[in-house]
Amino acid sequence: MDSKRIPKAIRQPVPELMEFLKPYREVFSREEPRQTLERYVTGLLSDLPR
Repeated sequence: MDSKRIPKAIRQPVPELMEFLKPYREVFSREEPRQTLERYVTGLLSDLPR
């Protein structure tokens, strides 16, 4: 059986990524841009097509 793997980004950032992004959190005053940054960086590190 030859199944195709559908690439996905992880739903929650890994602890190492959260630690890396910690200094950048103070740049954003609201939570929404912080979450956007986390999702963006997670997407960049995933195997999703660009």
